[in-house]
Amino acid sequence: MSELKKVIYKAHRKNQRERILNAAGKLFLEKGVDSVSIEAIAKEAMITRRTIYQYFDNKFEIALYCAH
Repeated sequence: MSELKKVIYKAHRKNQRERILNAAGKLFLEKGVDSVSIEAIAKEAMITRRTIYQYFDNKFEIALYCAH
């Protein structure tokens, strides 16, 4: 993989992770962690549930990152 492709890939992964955390943080504040599903986070972030699971094991792990 070329150096440019590596940089683009890292930026894409960072962007995806931020989209997940931003969407989840918004929903957690509005509805509470227990009332928010992975499906709702995916819809808010405009990504698939599968993508979320590539970055996080569950919504509680997402909540921990949102709290930091």
